[in-house]
Amino acid sequence: MERWGPGPVFTYEWLITSRRRQVYAIRSLFVAALLAGLAVVWWTEVAEHNPLTFGDLAKLGRSFYLAIVGTQFALVLTAAPAAMAGAICVDKSRGTLAHLLMTDLSDAEIVLGKLAARLISVLGILACTLPVLALGTLLGGIDPLLLTGAFLVALGLVFLGSTLAMALSVWASRPHEALLATYLLLAVWLLLRPTWVYTLNMGGWNAPTFLDPLGLTFAPGADAMGALTDSAIFLFLCCLASAALAFLSVRKTRSVAIQQMSCAVPSRRVSPIAERIRRAIPGWPSPSLDGNPVLWREWHRNRPSRGIVVLSILYATIVGTSSLAAMVSVLAHGARGNSIAPWVTGLGSSIGFLFLAVVASTSLAEERARGSLDVLLATPLPTRAIVLGKWWSAYRLVPWLIVAPVLITSSFVWIMPGQEMIPFLLTGWILSYGAALTSLGLALATWITRLERVLVATITIHLLITVGWCCLVLTLCDRQESWGLAEASSFFGPGNLTAIMSMQSKGANGPLWDQSVKWALGWIGFYLMVAYGLLHATLATFDRCLGRVSNAANRHDSNAKTEVNNEHFSTRSKHP
Repeated sequence: MERWGPGPVFTYEWLITSRRRQVYAIRSLFVAALLAGLAVVWWTEVAEHNPLTFGDLAKLGRSFYLAIVGTQFALVLTAAPAAMAGAICVDKSRGTLAHLLMTDLSDAEIVLGKLAARLISVLGILACTLPVLALGTLLGGIDPLLLTGAFLVALGLVFLGSTLAMALSVWASRPHEALLATYLLLAVWLLLRPTWVYTLNMGGWNAPTFLDPLGLTFAPGADAMGALTDSAIFLFLCCLASAALAFLSVRKTRSVAIQQMSCAVPSRRVSPIAERIRRAIPGWPSPSLDGNPVLWREWHRNRPSRGIVVLSILYATIVGTSSLAAMVSVLAHGARGNSIAPWVTGLGSSIGFLFLAVVASTSLAEERARGSLDVLLATPLPTRAIVLGKWWSAYRLVPWLIVAPVLITSSFVWIMPGQEMIPFLLTGWILSYGAALTSLGLALATWITRLERVLVATITIHLLITVGWCCLVLTLCDRQESWGLAEASSFFGPGNLTAIMSMQSKGANGPLWDQSVKWALGWIGFYLMVAYGLLHATLATFDRCLGRVSNAANRHDSNAKTEVNNEHFSTRSKHP
């Protein structure tokens, strides 16, 4: 029977979403944070320039525009796929997708209903930034046409990222696999764009500007009407690509789901060459079963699939090639060829921490969504062993993020001794921030029930620290303190420490060097305290949030039963 309208799936998903107070709370907090940032920037500019001229107001508006648009750009690239990655994977793991496929609902109603319901929530958060930026146009310095163009670019990225995550969710078995694949494809697209532009310019051709979202957002050029036209073309192309991905998802959902359900345990064929390599290379040390059964289970259960292995190799190749180019540039040209090193360190660290945020938030949330966590909670394992096992299973990815930054900074030590402290500072910064991010993902997975909200909350907080805080602090003033405050960012912190080494190699070792070292030590201590505080809060609230009887209650009940039994036996002995 044909139905007119959005369909039952969309109605169900939208009713559930609209009845939750957290959605409105997140939007309100987001707008409050934007207005608070505007107030802080305004107060700083008024304190430094009193009275303000029209030029100061225009500069203030332009700075605030760049800060908010940068945060918005990073938000739509990460939050939109996070909200969509588990749309099909979670239903497949729960078994509800099989029930939906047995009804008279069409594939388009199932897929497009889920897509539209989750897309509206993301668009609601995106729409919150437009009125705040519209208020900034009253200060001057912000062209309304450029503002409209930046909003169109963000809208196109929301459509493209959401449909790409939905399409990958059809084939993926776990939400974090679909999300990691989406982030990697978007990162490759954004990173290969400058290389393509440079190649075309060397050949004498002009690269089309309507395919560059970064240029359309941050450097639209002097022609505002032409930039708006390019933004409209970009939105149109994103809509076409999104329609193609949505059509592919509709056509393949039923067949892929039936194929995956028909073979519960897919066989993995291993080639003889791969088997010989695996036997020749000694295995990595793994935790013992007696030490922590949960960590042993996570170590052997969460083995990556072939797709994740291929994507990990691709990411490692990109980071390794960039790091090698930075090291060769530093060793060959000294202080004159190290301009790429801070960017490689900052980008590699921030993207790696983005992957860590996905893994840390889904290690517990996926099992909670599938229902397999109830089996683990029914065991006599203590709560501390369960939480620490989950924490260490996610944190084991952090040491891999140290390799490239330490190698790059060690090249500076090779050409100019006396800077051996920076690699150790960089190692401590990465380890401490990784601990805080792992504790944050685990805490949010404990306090929030829905998988999508855990992903969105963890990634949004990570982005606000990496991009939002960095942009806000650097736009406040030009003092040296702003560089130290911005070192809290996972992009600016490692990059600034690498840049400080290059500045010292050029002879600029002054107060900036001492302040950067002090701020780095301070942020290391701060992130360690945050990691400990969040982990302690998770241990304190884990049993109550997941409905598990605490170990203290079990001991109290057993002691009470022992006292009752002793009293009963003593009474019987007195009165036979």
